[in-house]
Amino acid sequence: MQTEDAGFLQENLAALATSDPELATRIGESAPNPSLMFRQAKTGAVVPVLRTGGVPFHSLVDPTKEAERVVQSLAGNDYLVCLGLGGGYLAHAFLARLDASGVLIVEKDVSTLRALLGNIPLSGLLSETRARVTVGAEQIRAIIRSSYLPAICGNLVSLPTRPWCNAEKEFFDRAARELREAAEEARADYAVQARFGKRWFTNTILNLPAAELAPGPRMPGSLAHITAAGPSLEASLFEIAQRDNASIVIATDTSLPALLRNGVRPEAVVSLDCQLASYHHFMAGISQGASVYYDLASPPFLVRRTGPQSRFFTSTHPLSRFISARWRRFPIVDSTGGNVTYAAVSLASALGVQTVKIHGADFGYPDGKPYARGTYLYDYFQSRQQRCVPVESSLSSFVLSSPGLAKARHGDRLFYSTPVLRDYKARMDGLLAAIASNPAVTVFEPAPAQCTWREFLRGYAEALRHLPSPSPPLGSYFASLPQEQKELWFTVLPIAATVLRETHESRPVCLEHAREWAVDRITRTLSRDSHEP
Repeated sequence: MQTEDAGFLQENLAALATSDPELATRIGESAPNPSLMFRQAKTGAVVPVLRTGGVPFHSLVDPTKEAERVVQSLAGNDYLVCLGLGGGYLAHAFLARLDASGVLIVEKDVSTLRALLGNIPLSGLLSETRARVTVGAEQIRAIIRSSYLPAICGNLVSLPTRPWCNAEKEFFDRAARELREAAEEARADYAVQARFGKRWFTNTILNLPAAELAPGPRMPGSLAHITAAGPSLEASLFEIAQRDNASIVIATDTSLPALLRNGVRPEAVVSLDCQLASYHHFMAGISQGASVYYDLASPPFLVRRTGPQSRFFTSTHPLSRFISARWRRFPIVDSTGGNVTYAAVSLASALGVQTVKIHGADFGYPDGKPYARGTYLYDYFQSRQQRCVPVESSLSSFVLSSPGLAKARHGDRLFYSTPVLRDYKARMDGLLAAIASNPAVTVFEPAPAQCTWREFLRGYAEALRHLPSPSPPLGSYFASLPQEQKELWFTVLPIAATVLRETHESRPVCLEHAREWAVDRITRTLSRDSHEP
């Protein structure tokens, strides 16, 4: 058993303060957790031990060798989450690998960290740029979202410090749930990047000429009726048509044809999808005078179709955010809800609409019906119907083939849902709650472009060319970059995800290919449109 070593404590806190001074201060002001004591292994290494039961956190023979053996079993995983710091042996052994991109250490409270940092020399681990320490489960999801980038970090794996996790089971079970959900979100986002990374980039730079000339967005009215394309929209059409002059209709592109076919002319339309299928939602036409709000990564031919009615916003794509910060400001829309209705609510809030009323957002299939009549899906199935395959049959097949379909009874009606749609609803509820709890959100104020779109693209391509070549370990490489260069790399990470899926090369090689591809695409865009001002 040992008493606290003041020298260890000061060295460890100084090392931690280089990355998280606030946490270092909290630890320094805390009392050590009395449930821990410390013993020396045969090698002289210090091992935390539970005071109750005397259970050691690591081997009392050679904890370093034990950690190295565990880390060998993690081949193919490059980002480690340690549930419990313990003696730091697992984290230290993992970071000794050249391909290790990062380690997140999750600990229960500052008193536990005080006990560990006061008895074990951990300054080498805590000063490592690839290591991060957090206390509590509340911040896990935010940290994973900001620090775990699969194109850089590779696969994520977690390891519990078993005796400590068993002793504090309630906390570490909650931490594991938070981590699991955060990792699933990251993997889902990465899968989308791998599919659309190149298209996002191409669409965005092709939209810049129109974005330079587009007027600043505005939404007159204190109440907005936001229309989704669910079946319940049909019951709201009369109410929407009878709206007063103080309210407006913001249509999602999927609901637009149903509105137009029922004589409802929206004041604004929101389109988020970068795919070509978005075109079908506009085949019924567009209200004269309506503003059409596009994500910067929307298909350019749609922007050309709506011409001077086009407006733009930036979503979560890193290139869009970079453009809004460095070239011309656009409203920033939260697109993490996974659907255009969520984005429409976020846009309305960003543009100062005080109250929204949502129609047609069913987040499921009431009575097995997927969409409101008049939407594109009906036209599609009608074009394919045959005597033995009527529209109703195709609609039923569409619903019943949905992955994870669940059926429930709501009163005298059947309601079908899927895990994806239930997740959409949970996210929408969270967004509405966040807006309601923070009504004083800063309303977007338009500003002119800082230069022409050509000048911006030339400067952006030149900055990409001058980035230092990526080298392993990528976690250390990125940590060493100034913030401006990190932001430049982030703009091409979705392309890197696509390249990685296509080639299966190493991540540094894929990053280099992504940069080259981006610069080439910019060069071709500038060359192709060289006759334009």
